Amino acid sequence: MPLQALRFIFLILLSMTAAHAAAARDEQAVAPAPVAVVVAGYEFEPYVTASGGLTPDLVAFLNEAQTDYHFEFLQIPAQRRYRMMETGKVDAIFFEMPRWGWAESGAAVDATPVLMNDAEIFVARREQATTPGFFDFIANRRIAAVHGFHYRFAGFEADSATLNSKFNMQLVSSQSAVMRLVEAGSAEVGIVARSFLIGEMLQRPALLNAILVSPDVDQIFRLPVVVRRGGPISAEALTALFQKLHDDGRLPHFFTSRGLGPLYVWPGAAEEGRENTLTP
Repeated sequence: MPLQALRFIFLILLSMTAAHAAAARDEQAVAPAPVAVVVAGYEFEPYVTASGGLTPDLVAFLNEAQTDYHFEFLQIPAQRRYRMMETGKVDAIFFEMPRWGWAESGAAVDATPVLMNDAEIFVARREQATTPGFFDFIANRRIAAVHGFHYRFAGFEADSATLNSKFNMQLVSSQSAVMRLVEAGSAEVGIVARSFLIGEMLQRPALLNAILVSPDVDQIFRLPVVVRRGGPISAEALTALFQKLHDDGRLPHFFTSRGLGPLYVWPGAAEEGRENTLTP
């Protein structure tokens, strides 16, 4: 092939390569960066734990599932969540009951439909809970519970001094500590979240035969996502994202793969679970 023809072919290939590179640069230039969304969480097993939890896992899952938003997890003290939401430092809190003080907080928030139904349940060692009606008189038992939590059987009282004067309660820092007291026989009854107990039994199958669960629950939690009004993502947009991931099967799989399929209720089993527009 003549040298001039080779030179011509080389110039054509070079121009095509440059055109492709320019197109790639243009595509990168026009592609919008994902919108940052700060998702807060406070330690409450299994949602937020010292080593991770369901909330950070869901944040990572959402980032893998789409590119419009980049969800960032931020662990915060529970008592600061209202102020941080009000001042815009937090955009959303996953698995949060709207009735947990949000209407009184001053923060303008909305909520998605309910993602999960959870409950606080009573547990005991099988070898201790041998009499019929063992759980009928909880208030008369030695009880292990988490400090700062509000329990229905105790009138939602959280003051430790008041609880100790009315009940034989040992208040500890976590549900893991509650289980240790029950398993050791130091407490006759423990109060833990159903989701937490499911995780414990998956990790320690022997618990299934060692622990007895009361047929009654202390209280039920209907857990949506609380979203800051006017933030980078609206409750409606997050609902649409969850719905898409529900419809293609990825969101149900996220929960079932963690043993939480029975607690997953999206898109909401009842309209009362859809508590949108919580503040004026």
